[in-house]
Amino acid sequence: MAEHYQLKCRECGKLWGNQARSFCDECLSPLEVVYDLDAIRPIFTRKNIEAGPTNLWRYSALLPLPEDYQGTIPAGFTPLVQARRLGQKLHTKNLYLKNDAVCFPTLSFKDRVVATALAAVVFVEHAHHPAFALPGTGDAGAALIVAGEGGDYRAQGGAQGRQQLQQLGDQANRR
Repeated sequence: MAEHYQLKCRECGKLWGNQARSFCDECLSPLEVVYDLDAIRPIFTRKNIEAGPTNLWRYSALLPLPEDYQGTIPAGFTPLVQARRLGQKLHTKNLYLKNDAVCFPTLSFKDRVVATALAAVVFVEHAHHPAFALPGTGDAGAALIVAGEGGDYRAQGGAQGRQQLQQLGDQANRR
């Protein structure tokens, strides 16, 4: 899939190809992924998406990962909830909100971010048994710790992340 996208500067428009970078050296603006839509249209079809797993990896054709990548962290696939009254106030007919309160494995949208970032490092950079650390940022730290348990690497979230995991465990034990 890597040949079907590249990075483009949001401000100056300079193309950076498929590199591991996040900002433009020319103007220091963030880079965005741009896709060759004609090339991915036959690959990224509704049928192929629906045939994928019920997590974020069903969209892996759009991620900077090898074509045969099989995700191990079951993050994502959180439900959409229709917000009729809010939609009426905003004068829109079909407003949906993503319910991240049921997002697995740690009930945070950070699970998807961490899973995707670790996949890119481990599989794109071909790292072997890497270790990862993240400062104490609560949800992100907890997501990193859980991702480390599910993968073949060591992960250390900060104190807030460990505390949040303990709270999740306590809640699960009360059910």
